[in-house]
Amino acid sequence: MTMKFLNDVRAEITSLFADNVAGAITAASLRQVVNDIVDSAAPPDCAILSTASAVGQAVGTAKAIVPMGAAISSNPIPAILSGDASTRRVTMSVATSGFLCSIVFEATVDNLSNNQVLEFQVFQNGVATRWTAECVGRGAGRPSSIDLVGRLVSNGTPIDVRVSSPTATNCDFITCSLVVQLIPTNAPL
Repeated sequence: MTMKFLNDVRAEITSLFADNVAGAITAASLRQVVNDIVDSAAPPDCAILSTASAVGQAVGTAKAIVPMGAAISSNPIPAILSGDASTRRVTMSVATSGFLCSIVFEATVDNLSNNQVLEFQVFQNGVATRWTAECVGRGAGRPSSIDLVGRLVSNGTPIDVRVSSPTATNCDFITCSLVVQLIPTNAPL
């Protein structure tokens, strides 16, 4: 079956499950509705995870996709969400357009000069969104963490996280993860 907006599932229930005076409710129609409910209630997610360090990464004043080490891409439903470990992007299919999606980015950075600032921002289809966060360096051997959480309306385009610094710097990205999850909604947003 397919992931549907909640209002579409409600309409399907109304149309397929009449009062059953004529005995029109069948096992097939029940299976169809139950499968749609299950597919819509357990939203798919996609993660791009990196546990390998990306040492000595240059971070400039222009936003660039976060440099991750060797990435592992996990993707339970490739037809809906696809993670590209080489480009560090998650792309949603057109079928997800109008759904709300949750974005969570986490990273640990080391060897960032004391009080040096890194600015992180979520981009959708190459366009900056309002979701930003900063990380302030604490000096070598004192890792700093970044947690960036946001929500976007899916439009079937790539999502990535980019980083910049007011003054160019070098640092080590110890761990990084980008997780995108679709959230069931009543109707397209």
